[in-house]
Amino acid sequence: IPDMPECFEEARAWRPKSYRDHFRDSSVHDRELAIDAYDVVPDRYRRPFEEIIGHMDRLVATSLHHIGELIARDDAVDLRQFCGTASRRLQTLMDHASAIIHGSEKVLAQTEIDGFIGG
Repeated sequence: IPDMPECFEEARAWRPKSYRDHFRDSSVHDRELAIDAYDVVPDRYRRPFEEIIGHMDRLVATSLHHIGELIARDDAVDLRQFCGTASRRLQTLMDHASAIIHGSEKVLAQTEIDGFIGG
């Protein structure tokens, strides 16, 4: 977005999707299997996964709002810095979601989550 601010309108159109909706709308060959398998995922994995996804959704929504404010102020320096920080925070959350998908039971502490969303 800092290099191509015209992409911001497309980014703002983003809306969260459930795991099932994501696969229903995908072109993944075994999407029905992925949807069915999700129904039998043990809660010790599903619950932390859904929490991480919820944190990611909130991070994206709050980041897009702040990015819009920075664009409106024509603040290119802060925009570049904020987008880099938000991107790294989102990547960290995606890494945790991926770890859960691959069997990790480690969860983030609430203070870590608060740092991603509010900081």
